[in-house]
Amino acid sequence: MAKLKACRDHIADFSDPKKDVDLKEFKKECLIECIDLLDHSDAPDYIMNEQILNESMKTISANLFRTFANKSKYFIFNLNVCVDRGKTSSIEAEEDEPNLEEAWPHLQLVYELLLKFIMSVHMTNDVLTGQISNAFIKQFVELFDSEDPRERDYLKTILHRIYGKFMRLRLYIKEQVMNLMLRITHE
Repeated sequence: MAKLKACRDHIADFSDPKKDVDLKEFKKECLIECIDLLDHSDAPDYIMNEQILNESMKTISANLFRTFANKSKYFIFNLNVCVDRGKTSSIEAEEDEPNLEEAWPHLQLVYELLLKFIMSVHMTNDVLTGQISNAFIKQFVELFDSEDPRERDYLKTILHRIYGKFMRLRLYIKEQVMNLMLRITHE
């Protein structure tokens, strides 16, 4: 509980690799330890309870849910038009290189922790349903705005697991994905 709370309360600055080095290492060790505890099939009951899940979801939310600086930057088009006779005009699409998240090693551990809880055989769907609410799903789907393909891959995997495991959330997940697609199309 104390390690989860520490990972939630202390947010490190990943924009500078030399800043908060000790905090980053501490959080990494704590998250790895939590994931390892959940990884064991014979995890004790005191680890797999509602209070731990509640603290874990607060930690996960505090570390994952964020706003992105460059929203709606998908493609840049470069028009090369020649007006000379005999030459044709062409349109070349240039994709920008995706901005890889500096905090990815940390975020990956947080996504792993979330995935372990969702896939856990020790947690009942009733207990998980209290934590994975419509508000959580809405914020989770908003993370697809990330430019980092590694993060979007984790998002896709976890959302697919949630969709498969929680029947009551399926319609809401479909609506949120549709809203995201409509917003992208509009922009």
